[in-house]
Amino acid sequence: MSACKYRILSLMNVVSVCKKIILLLPIFYLQLLLKYLSSEMKERKNEILDEAEWELETVEEIPHQQNGSDCGMFTCKFAEFISRDAKLKHVKQEKMNYYRQRMIYEIIKQDLLYP
Repeated sequence: MSACKYRILSLMNVVSVCKKIILLLPIFYLQLLLKYLSSEMKERKNEILDEAEWELETVEEIPHQQNGSDCGMFTCKFAEFISRDAKLKHVKQEKMNYYRQRMIYEIIKQDLLYP
């Protein structure tokens, strides 16, 4: 295992990113999720998941989408910003079209820009 910590976060959206799982769940359910991941790792890979390497965290005061069509982009931006320890307050509804264009650019150029 690497030296970095793993985090399980509680948010309004559901997404999986490298070493972080983001869910809207109270901390009790995050603990259950970690137990589930541990048992799956043991059963499927015959490896022990070191639960001490994981951090359970609830993220509050996150931006909310104002329509029914930007949930995917919000989820992607939450995952990106959290993985880079950037402030979620900068994820805004007004920026979704910009974020879409930016994502297209990043995919074509195969280069991630800083949030």
